[in-house]
Amino acid sequence: PRCSSATRRPGGHFTKMFGVVKDEKKHDFKVSTLTKPTNCSFCGKFIWGLVNQGFVCSVCNKPVHRHCKESARNESPCSKAAGGSKLGGTHNFERHDYKSPSFCDHCGEFIWGLTAQGEICTLCKYQVHHKCAKRALDVHNCNAEEVAATRKAEEASASRSYRTKVEVTAITETGAFDVPAGQLVMVLQCSDDNRCLISYNDGAKTGWVPRDSVDFDDAGASSV
Repeated sequence: PRCSSATRRPGGHFTKMFGVVKDEKKHDFKVSTLTKPTNCSFCGKFIWGLVNQGFVCSVCNKPVHRHCKESARNESPCSKAAGGSKLGGTHNFERHDYKSPSFCDHCGEFIWGLTAQGEICTLCKYQVHHKCAKRALDVHNCNAEEVAATRKAEEASASRSYRTKVEVTAITETGAFDVPAGQLVMVLQCSDDNRCLISYNDGAKTGWVPRDSVDFDDAGASSV
């Protein structure tokens, strides 16, 4: 059937009568590991899972379920996408040595490495992987107050520390290290293949261990 001018506009997008927004206002969703309890910005329901649970817009940072992604792109305009790719002040990134376990503020993934693992903005402390720095410059605002508030909220929802049931070997990207039985470790996240990412020795060492090597029922577990 012929598409009339009443239902089709120049540029290849449909009008609001079909519940679709203009392309230039659509979200740019990327798969992401959410490191704290998160609700879908589209349907409002909790996003369950341990790794790569959902998608986050690289422009406005709104999280959604995998099954809500396309509906959100078509029916919920990105509040920051229009008017150019850069959204404000420019970050001043410098290579940084992280002394404690850290996650990338752009993609949400863990920042691996021993020295100069990533980069950090000297103005707002926004931290990223080396590979994410250029993309962050293009789509993220350098806003010291906003980022500081976000980091404070993340610290408030602190991880939990538990004791190891047995002596266990933690696997890292470059090798391994041993953790004694009964050692207090911080659990950063657990994957769907029954492994947990732990931090040991005040964040000096980080690696993966079998989930059943951690005593999650330990009554002495404490917030960190």
